Amino acid sequence: MNAIVQCLCHTEQLASYILRKSYEIDMRNIKNAITDYANSSQQPIGFKVTKIFVQIFQTLWNNSSNTTSKLLYDFKSIVGNLNKQYSGTEQNDAQEFLLFLINTIHDELNLATPGRSRQHNKVKKYITYQ
Repeated sequence: MNAIVQCLCHTEQLASYILRKSYEIDMRNIKNAITDYANSSQQPIGFKVTKIFVQIFQTLWNNSSNTTSKLLYDFKSIVGNLNKQYSGTEQNDAQEFLLFLINTIHDELNLATPGRSRQHNKVKKYITYQ
């Protein structure tokens, strides 16, 4: 888990996205809140994974080591509650965790609201000409 978090925190595009606080705009789409199915009430958990990841990111970039261990413990607890595979202390496949984390953050921030698009024309041009 730690290696994946470290790598993602040093990925240029993700760093830019977080440093510009673009995620805050995307978090306004509350209908995308992930549901915690481990909880019998199936209440939405909001953007817990995204929020804690952003806190870890900011802590690492600001060299605030006095709060890092608490944040990492909270992160592991949240991830473990969403996916029991990550709730224990055993080793897990890094690629599987990377996919889980990226998919969870993507699902939380997915922009499915009508009328909102994100540079789709640029993406189409890039795909067409490559």
